[in-house]
Amino acid sequence: MIHKGYVGTCIWDATDRIFYGRIAGISDIVGYHADTREELEVVFREAVDDYMEPCRKIGKPPQRPSLTPAECPKSLARHILQSFAYALDGAGQAPIKAALVVAARVEARASETKIVLPAEPDDEEDRDVTEAGAMRGERARAIRLGRRALEVTQAELAELLGVEEKDVRGWEAALPLPSS
Repeated sequence: MIHKGYVGTCIWDATDRIFYGRIAGISDIVGYHADTREELEVVFREAVDDYMEPCRKIGKPPQRPSLTPAECPKSLARHILQSFAYALDGAGQAPIKAALVVAARVEARASETKIVLPAEPDDEEDRDVTEAGAMRGERARAIRLGRRALEVTQAELAELLGVEEKDVRGWEAALPLPSS
């Protein structure tokens, strides 16, 4: 889910039988919950709006989502995995497509030069990992795990999503997603 540049997480609590989440990539804690996926999208948007209004009233600028590898890649990966869970639950492929669009938008803003994991100096084959590379790696792992949970091959997932098999292979190999 994305609203006004904020990414929302979505988690199913099987014990309490509710969906819940929080705005990812900010240190302020803004949570929300609902009984259905559809309601969760509405309350997420309301939570973003409700977060921004008090900030304006007290003269504090709302935090903008962080693109640090500590928060955003994991949140996006969880969002992608949750979208696969929705597909397993009979929601169709739309949530997966939407999650990939969100991931592409956020990844496009990540730095290809900021090093978040330096190469091991004594290992000639090791390479630095950039902020964008870390995001792609987390996303690739989430797509692989989600596809396996659906028990489909790369070719079958490609057919479900209306893309070519080479695209799914590339996504799982941490290649960039198309921006649209």
